[in-house]
Amino acid sequence: RRGRRRRAAPVLAVAAGAQHAADLRRLSYHQLRRATGGFAAGSKLGQGGFGPVFRGALPRSGQPVAVKVMDAAGSLQGEREFHNELSLASHLLGCAATAHGGGGGGGGPGPAPPHILLPFAYSLSTQPRRCRMMLVYDLMPKGSLQDALLGKRCPELVSGWPRRLAVARDVAAALHYLHSVVQPPVIHGDVKPSNVLLDKDLRARLSDFGLARIRSEEEGELESGAIGADADGNANPGGGCDEDMSVAGESTTAVVVNGEDNAAKSPEDDEVLTAASPAEAVSTSGCDKTS
Repeated sequence: RRGRRRRAAPVLAVAAGAQHAADLRRLSYHQLRRATGGFAAGSKLGQGGFGPVFRGALPRSGQPVAVKVMDAAGSLQGEREFHNELSLASHLLGCAATAHGGGGGGGGPGPAPPHILLPFAYSLSTQPRRCRMMLVYDLMPKGSLQDALLGKRCPELVSGWPRRLAVARDVAAALHYLHSVVQPPVIHGDVKPSNVLLDKDLRARLSDFGLARIRSEEEGELESGAIGADADGNANPGGGCDEDMSVAGESTTAVVVNGEDNAAKSPEDDEVLTAASPAEAVSTSGCDKTS
């Protein structure tokens, strides 16, 4: 009986997730298998926290895509993040539709929010013994900001502070949209270099909303802008996000994800950061005030 209960749980979660994905396309497992060449090793872009990510092209349109495969059998947290990302994508697309006059008119979702990378399709099985969950995104050819900086994959980004500043502005624009334009606001909760992806022109888009949450009306802003500040107002020395992450606190991370913290900086990077200071970057990006 215990085994039956454990196998039945994913079916309920699948049904719940499908309700949150009305604005996204649903693709079959076989369509995505074909798009990625059978999930071939040569198509693998990387390994996420709950499964691999593959490069592919949709069969009919040839649209380049990235397919994130979530390992539902390996982690309940991975399953939760999958459904959370579907829910947040639907919420953000719905807000975009409202902003463009499409709310309530049956006109479908609006355009994707600026500087934000959301899944535009998903695949979801209903088989209890083999629950397959996949998210489909536009392919970002330059990969993550972390790989671009530490892996030296983008020399123009590593050696040029103005280009880095442009990336910081893109991230700031994404956070401004989530905190000040979307109602109710959305707190991403996991802003870091590996979650900032770059297109072919090195324009940045904030991705991975598995840990994001919608800020409720009952929640109050933290007075301090520091992330994870203690009772004395001291910032969390380890950085990162905690469960009390606020809109104000998250807005301070635009410079951190741009390589101005040890999370994404190598010793060689110090030599090229002379044209502007972190404080200047924040002030020009619009992240120096609480949202």
